[in-house]
Amino acid sequence: MLVILIALTISSCQETGNKDTADKTAEYKDLPITTKSEEALKHYQEGLHAMDLGEAQRARPHFDKAIELDPEFAVAYVYRSFTSRSPQEFAADVKMANEKNKDLTEAEKLMVDLDNAYMSGDAEKELSIGKTMVEKYPDVARAHITLGQAYDGMNDHIAARKHFEKAIELNPKWIGGYSALGNSYIFNEPKDFAKAEENMKMAVELMPNESRTHIALGDVYRAQDNLDKALESYNKAMELAPTDPVAFSKAGHANTYLGNYDEARANFKKSGSLSDYPAAELNFTAFTYYYEGKYAEGLAWLKEEAMNLDNAGLSKDRLLSSKTNLLSSCLWTAYFLGDAKQMKEILAILDPLDLENTQNSGSTEAMMQYNARSNNRNGLVAVLDGNLKEAQEFAEAQKTNLASINDPLKLEGYHFLLGEIAMKEGKYADAVTHFEQSDLDDMYDKYMLAMANEKAGNADKASQLWKEISNYNFNSLGYALVRSKVKEMLPT
Repeated sequence: MLVILIALTISSCQETGNKDTADKTAEYKDLPITTKSEEALKHYQEGLHAMDLGEAQRARPHFDKAIELDPEFAVAYVYRSFTSRSPQEFAADVKMANEKNKDLTEAEKLMVDLDNAYMSGDAEKELSIGKTMVEKYPDVARAHITLGQAYDGMNDHIAARKHFEKAIELNPKWIGGYSALGNSYIFNEPKDFAKAEENMKMAVELMPNESRTHIALGDVYRAQDNLDKALESYNKAMELAPTDPVAFSKAGHANTYLGNYDEARANFKKSGSLSDYPAAELNFTAFTYYYEGKYAEGLAWLKEEAMNLDNAGLSKDRLLSSKTNLLSSCLWTAYFLGDAKQMKEILAILDPLDLENTQNSGSTEAMMQYNARSNNRNGLVAVLDGNLKEAQEFAEAQKTNLASINDPLKLEGYHFLLGEIAMKEGKYADAVTHFEQSDLDDMYDKYMLAMANEKAGNADKASQLWKEISNYNFNSLGYALVRSKVKEMLPT
């Protein structure tokens, strides 16, 4: 439920091939696209290749150039939207994709529709579009990846894996299927780190000179708690791509869990100097203090960095996005510390920034989600103040805000808040029920589920959850807040 990075990304799905074209339609190995410019096509392909590797920052300039060469290139706007660094950038590209949605192939129209579904947060529509894409293009790996990602968005990871496997079957020389399947086995239940390793090693074998394949393999080793080996993979990535911010950031994560906090901070600082989006590395740096148990120090540092962004030379929309992100982390840290006074101080700055940032998207659904976030935050403040009736009212208002959003997971935050209220009331069985419906991919939510189970007398279940949390090894605000606490609860 804790959202750290507001990121709009998609793992691109299949290598594209060159083909001589007439002046209009370029048929790839996968989905047909439309452009009048051979040069635009080349840049689009370069951008798509970078997206295949998960390199949005590297991809974006190619999509920029493709659009410059062919302003009618609808799908280039779609893919550039996936590299956006703020809601305003995303909304602008979605708008342009819709304006250019004429005389397109059926596949392109589906991609524009998918962009609209992302814009509105309509997970059910994403699934419907993915199914249509597979029906129309059953032999195209990209279509199966798109559908698999939609199933992931519905938490149906078994169905997702079937389509990732199909993508590999259709194009076994492309890393996209292996990356999607490997990540699924790392992060989604049921997890299988051996299968994850098998898939990520295939990606390395296919593209041994790309930093991102070594990063993916390093993530497997991190999941296996083999941190030294993970760091070796990340160091290899840094050697291959000394300007890739993610390579340095990943080394920072490994060093964090190895207890090399100074080295981790140096890694994150380097990553931030190379990145288009400074908030991520500032968050990760603050988290190193949390892992040491130095919560107040980390919070004070992060608040100062958030306010210093005014002097960072960022565009207004990226500044808003970055400050909103960092102050949200500060707010949740204050909540974790039980500091209602500081929460209120942070919220007075955060809420108007978040509102302006959301309004920049021009999306009705985004405004609904903003109102839900605002009610959730105020509900948590009320919990700390002991005003549980008021907190309940904020929770119900949040639920109402989200009523028309087509996403089966939309009430995870609502259930987290109800779980917190139930904990304060001493209704621990009710708290378990609510936390079980929260975002259990977030370690803070899982931590609270463990706490509720312990209070409810479910000692074995609580112990199982503590162990799952302690061995997670992937960086997020929720994990940074609870890891040192969980380590204290477990036997040495």
